Amino acid sequence: MLALIDGDLAIYRATVAAQTTIDTGDGLGVTDIVDPDQAARAAFRTIKDWTKRAGCSSAIVCLSSGDNFRKKIFPAYKANRTSEKPAAYQYAIEQIASEYKLYREPGLEADDLMGIAGTSEAGQFVIVSTDKDMRTIPGIVFNPDKDKRPRPVRLALADHNWMAQTMMGDTVDGYGGIPMVGETIARDILTRPHRLNAIPNKKNKSGFSWKKGDPCSLWESMCDYAEKGGMSVDELIVQAQVSRILRNGEFDQAARVVKLWTPTGYRDLPLDD
Repeated sequence: MLALIDGDLAIYRATVAAQTTIDTGDGLGVTDIVDPDQAARAAFRTIKDWTKRAGCSSAIVCLSSGDNFRKKIFPAYKANRTSEKPAAYQYAIEQIASEYKLYREPGLEADDLMGIAGTSEAGQFVIVSTDKDMRTIPGIVFNPDKDKRPRPVRLALADHNWMAQTMMGDTVDGYGGIPMVGETIARDILTRPHRLNAIPNKKNKSGFSWKKGDPCSLWESMCDYAEKGGMSVDELIVQAQVSRILRNGEFDQAARVVKLWTPTGYRDLPLDD
């Protein structure tokens, strides 16, 4: 089996650990001290360790490009993150390219590359990452920080995790999900999807109280909770698109088009417009 390594995390973690920040006392603030070769060796060790522990003999290192299709549909995506990398980050990538195949696609994140490849051939790849978002991909996943061995993530569980992420959002990535829906409510919606009926109530600022109703589809229930939180269906769809890691068939490399999920089918998003 072939390991799909989350290069963003593996290389960042290794090069940060190899970097020392000191104050030289010259009044110019702190300075980063790093031995690039030491940082590159640390990155190699991390990748080799992750590959071996995933039970694989070889690996492809997946890396994000500088841009991202999610920002086209949701400009606030990761807007709160700094783009600054550790001093030896790029040098480590250049060294790693001498031994490993690098997988990088303009407009996509490493997560998407692992998702696309990891769902292309059943049982041929192991997705290796410490990112919890990998649990939204149907395939074989290994978290070096938590798992003793790779774990299969079946389609139903992957979709369950994806919709949970859609509802709860991810503040680290800059999207908030459905207003007022946390883990407890999301679990209730996923377990027992139900309508949410608006009942006139002059005592509430909104003029309504909300009461659980009849069973329905998961998406219908999510839409009702979005309406309660003041979110439109179109806004909810964008949350689902942002939180979804691309899978096999959802990126046309030749045409440079991402297939965005919608409740009724896919919508094309050209990357080069």
